[in-house]
Amino acid sequence: MTEPQADIATRSHVLVISSDDEFVDRASGLLHASMRVAHVSASDNRLQAVAQSADPDLFIVDVDDVDWQVSGRMTTIEQIRAWFPDTPIAFTSFDISTSTLIPAMRAGANDVFDKSASDDEILAAADQWISRRATRVVAGDGRVITAMGLRAGVGSTTLVLALAQTLLESDRDFGPVLYLDFSTPPCEAADLLDVKPNYSVLDAVHDLGRLDHSVVESAFARSDQGLYVLPFLLEEDMPDLHEVNQIPNLVLVLKSMFKYIFVDPSQDSLSRAVFDRLFCDSDVSILCTDQSVTSIHACSSFLQNMRQSVATQPQIYLAINRYDSRIAPNADSIARTIGVGQDYQVIPWDRQHVESHRNAGRPLIDTNVRSAFAQSVRGFMAKIDDGFAGVQTKTNQRHPTWRRLLHLLP
Repeated sequence: MTEPQADIATRSHVLVISSDDEFVDRASGLLHASMRVAHVSASDNRLQAVAQSADPDLFIVDVDDVDWQVSGRMTTIEQIRAWFPDTPIAFTSFDISTSTLIPAMRAGANDVFDKSASDDEILAAADQWISRRATRVVAGDGRVITAMGLRAGVGSTTLVLALAQTLLESDRDFGPVLYLDFSTPPCEAADLLDVKPNYSVLDAVHDLGRLDHSVVESAFARSDQGLYVLPFLLEEDMPDLHEVNQIPNLVLVLKSMFKYIFVDPSQDSLSRAVFDRLFCDSDVSILCTDQSVTSIHACSSFLQNMRQSVATQPQIYLAINRYDSRIAPNADSIARTIGVGQDYQVIPWDRQHVESHRNAGRPLIDTNVRSAFAQSVRGFMAKIDDGFAGVQTKTNQRHPTWRRLLHLLP
């Protein structure tokens, strides 16, 4: 961070948009030693003129502003993004929830901090946002498939791994395929693929400004089958909030380097906001359940809450994993309860095949596998791939969705 004694002309400039005098005073007091700080109310009709005159290196937008009409909150963020496409926008609130975060990110915000965060956390975050201004994240055309189970033991990791392996066994050239594992160490996917990663998601977050194909080839772990693997952490140390908030930006960067990215998120490792955003920002989102009442109820509740808080819904598939037709409830009943109609895929529980391959370190899917599990996973991936083709046709006829309009910075 710039030394307090530095000439004022060389200091970074922060514009705080808020009419909350207490918050403005706190932000100014924290940042004034190393940055120039100005402020303006969101309701001030001179907002654009003040912003363009200040030409800030960072916007801090208070979405709890009492003078701000609810309908205008995201509109103002959209305007700022249009005026300053390459300048980071951080919004702040006492309510960091899906209903606040997703609309703000959709409007063009890059990051968020809780108003109750400590002074040191806010200072560190502001410094990182400004220092990374020069690096703009431009999303590639890779496809992101996120599959998650809301209860432990439903087999989501096994399913995601098997879906990725179907592409690698195919005669078609699907390009490089990446698996992002957000479980806590040790990395389950690394054990199953018999690889020893020396580079993690957090390492990639730190290298976001210089991440390219050479880093991928030299640092990312790769299985014998050709699947790239990036674990969340190499050790038990937990990251700070700012590092976690950069993960969706990392995924955007990786889309320019991989044709397919399979994401296995974890509620134990990620904040709820990032967890939800990974699910909603994906090209295809898979909810994974088994036949247990607790897992079915968790999926139903999650889907209901998401539909109430997110305007543009992702493409969602339900995977009924480890399915045994001899056990109630049946697949149709599970799908109706969760609320996906007939848009589901049954993955039969072929324990002998799955466990024997997992324990021996062999691919769950390869050209010689004829198990019921392997056949259903191949069919599921074919359905997903067909869906991509349909989405591409529709995309050519209309404007891209909000996820593809985000100009997010690391």
